[in-house]
Amino acid sequence: MSARDDYVASLRAFADWLELQGPEGVEVTQLQGQRFLIALSANPPVEEFARKHKADVQYDDEGNASCSITFGSITCQAYGYADFAQHIRQSEEKYARRWADENDMAIVPAALPHQRSKA
Repeated sequence: MSARDDYVASLRAFADWLELQGPEGVEVTQLQGQRFLIALSANPPVEEFARKHKADVQYDDEGNASCSITFGSITCQAYGYADFAQHIRQSEEKYARRWADENDMAIVPAALPHQRSKA
């Protein structure tokens, strides 16, 4: 079974599960605002996805692209980044700083080679 076939089967299984829950199960209001995300890493694949599916591309303040297609009350959103490598660096720094703050630590620049002590 391909990854695509497995994903489609999983979506069907999820729909079957929702139906089995009946009205007493998961309320539809709890599911509103839910969406499927398609991470395409960079803007060009998002733009191509949008062209293929006749969707409008939106850009945020940082130039990152996204587009949405809707299936009834379910939204599928594809997104990418203007500079994925920069996004990863910023995310890693953000998480490192948060961890340091939570553990009463500070992140300081590494010493330059000529500043390192020779033990």
